[in-house]
Amino acid sequence: MSSTNLLSIAVSADDGYAMPMAVAVQSILDTLDPRYQIDLYILDGGISLTNRERCQSTWECRARNIHWIQPLRELFRNFSSSDHFTIATYFRLLLDRLLPLDVSRVVYVDPDTLCRKSIHEIANINLNGFPIAATQDIFCPFIDSRFAMPNFDIARGNIYGMPAIPNAVEQGVPINQPYFNSGLMVMDLDCFRQRGIAERLLSYAAKYKGRLLWADQCALNGCLGDQWTQLDPIWNVTTPTFNLPSFQYSCFDQRTFERMVSDPALIHFAGPKKPWHYASQVGFVHEFFLAIDGTAWKGWRPDAAAEELLQNANRSKMRWYKRFFTSRGGDRAA
Repeated sequence: MSSTNLLSIAVSADDGYAMPMAVAVQSILDTLDPRYQIDLYILDGGISLTNRERCQSTWECRARNIHWIQPLRELFRNFSSSDHFTIATYFRLLLDRLLPLDVSRVVYVDPDTLCRKSIHEIANINLNGFPIAATQDIFCPFIDSRFAMPNFDIARGNIYGMPAIPNAVEQGVPINQPYFNSGLMVMDLDCFRQRGIAERLLSYAAKYKGRLLWADQCALNGCLGDQWTQLDPIWNVTTPTFNLPSFQYSCFDQRTFERMVSDPALIHFAGPKKPWHYASQVGFVHEFFLAIDGTAWKGWRPDAAAEELLQNANRSKMRWYKRFFTSRGGDRAA
């Protein structure tokens, strides 16, 4: 098999995201062009043996190889964690160290995603000499969207993180620099190794510990600046996007926005509301449950008896969002 037909995919999760991760990976396998095969690299943040076996049985008939990697947590001692951003969130930052040296390129995907088109369409794209390709974040499109978005007055109720990274001005990062979402990235690991990017990320995380609004994502944007290639936005459509009234409330033009909401290539269930929560009404929740039935969790559905517990958890996360954005320089526009 040609090396370009063998794709490396990495996903990071702890036990709380084992089932969504099974769905995310299975959706990649189900939609993959049959000319391609996949080597899976699972960054294991504490997945139970039972759930690991469930994932393995779900994927093993379709994946060429499945590698389970348990990163040393000591590597991440300088990273802040919380209920929302666990240590497993940061594993993607050190993929150049965690994966074998003969893996030169990998597509990283978050465990709360659902793939709807063949991942080969982006896996081998030209990165133009940059270490990664990613999509611009629709809800935090620029380092400081107040000054970079012509339509900010209309969109301001849906924009977060201003500025998106700490000390942007002091670092010399232009306020109109686009900001990317790290939920899906095509990564040139050789470039990471040659440029010592992992070391820079570790240093950045230590310097700004407790001040990174979106954890790993802010570290990546802060370190890389404009050194990234923009992917077609359909490859990372966060579910709150489906609630926007029109393209005028976003950073994208009408045609791009309509493609994103009508036929996304990859759905990212970002934010505190997830499709596996009871009575969830997030976008494409029906496709998520169809995908569950293709895994070892077939037939699983949220239990109505757990509704109050889940609502309490959601309220706790919403309080965390509000507290974090209002106390650490990332206020949502009023």
